[in-house]
Amino acid sequence: MTSPQADTRLFMTMPELVPELGPVRLAGAAFAAEGLGPEVLTGNRTQRAAARGELAERLSEISPPGPGIQDPDARAQDDFFGVRRTLSQEPAAVGLAFLIAHLDVLDDAEQSGSCLPEAEWSALFAGAVVLFGEGDTSLGPTPAPGRTSGDRTAALRRWRCGHRLFFVVTQGIVSALSGMARAVSEGDQRTACSALLAAAALSRSAAAALRFTADFPTEAYADTVRPSMMPPGVPPGFSGVQGPDHQVLVELYRRMRPVFAALDPETWPIRAFQDASAEMFAAHMGVCDRFGGREHPSILMEANGHHDARVTATHVLDGLVRSRLALLGTQ
Repeated sequence: MTSPQADTRLFMTMPELVPELGPVRLAGAAFAAEGLGPEVLTGNRTQRAAARGELAERLSEISPPGPGIQDPDARAQDDFFGVRRTLSQEPAAVGLAFLIAHLDVLDDAEQSGSCLPEAEWSALFAGAVVLFGEGDTSLGPTPAPGRTSGDRTAALRRWRCGHRLFFVVTQGIVSALSGMARAVSEGDQRTACSALLAAAALSRSAAAALRFTADFPTEAYADTVRPSMMPPGVPPGFSGVQGPDHQVLVELYRRMRPVFAALDPETWPIRAFQDASAEMFAAHMGVCDRFGGREHPSILMEANGHHDARVTATHVLDGLVRSRLALLGTQ
C-alpha cells in the first residue's frame, strides 16, 4: 500500500526567505503549546496521520503560492522531489514543514522498513527539537531496525521522502546560522553559541536524513531511481548540487567564513559545528559511494560529456566537500 503522503507536495519557504532561528523557535513554541510540536512524532500511525493533516492545513494557511524557483535546474529538483515553494516569511512555516517531513519519514520507515540504528533516529529527532526550543533532544520513537523493502516503488518513494527531509533540515541550518550571524554582529555571544549548537545538531540530523534516503537495495537505485532522474522525465544533468536550499546554505557558508575563522574554540562551540558538518558531508559521500560513485560518473557529469574513467562521481564530490570544509575553517 502506498503511503497517502507519498505524492503530496510539501510547502516550503523560498530558500532566500528563511527566517532566523529566534523567530522560528518562538513560533514553534506556540505550536507546541497547542500540541503541535515534536511530540507529534511519538504517536502511533493513526495519531501521526491526524497530526500531519492538522500541520498541513496550518501550513497551507500561511503559505501564499509563489512563482516557484526561477532557475530551471533547481525548479526541476523541486518538481521531482515534490516541493512547492511559497513566498511565506512566517517563521512557523519552517517548523511546520520540518515536522511534516519527519512524519512522512516515520510512515515510510513503518511501511517499507529501515536498517537505521537507534542513534540515527535519535539524531533526526534532536534536529526537530532544536527548532522548537532547547529542551529534551531525546524525544521520539525509535523504529526497530529491520530489513528494508527491495520493492522498486518503495525505493523511489524513499529517495523522494528522504530528500524532502534533507531539504527542510537544510533550511533549519540556514535559519540557525543566520541567527548566529546576527547575534555575533550584536555582540550577543550567548545567543550566538545557542544558534551555533543548533546548527551542529541540525547538521547531524542532515547526515542521518541522507543515510535514511539511501537505505534501500542498490539494485533498486540502478534499475529505478537513477533512470527516473534522467530524460525524458527530468532535464539532462539532474544533480543534487542544483538543490536551491543547498545553494543558499553554501552561499551562507561563504559569507560567514570570516566569522567562523575568528571564533576561539576555547569559548565557542565551533568544533562541534565543524565536526557535525563534516559528518553531513561524509554522509553525502556515503550515498554517492553506495550507489556506484566510485566506479561511475554522476548524471551531471554524463550530461556534460565526461569521458575520463579516472574521474568518478565520488572524485568530484570529494573536491566539493573539501571546498565546503575550508569555508568552515576545517581542513
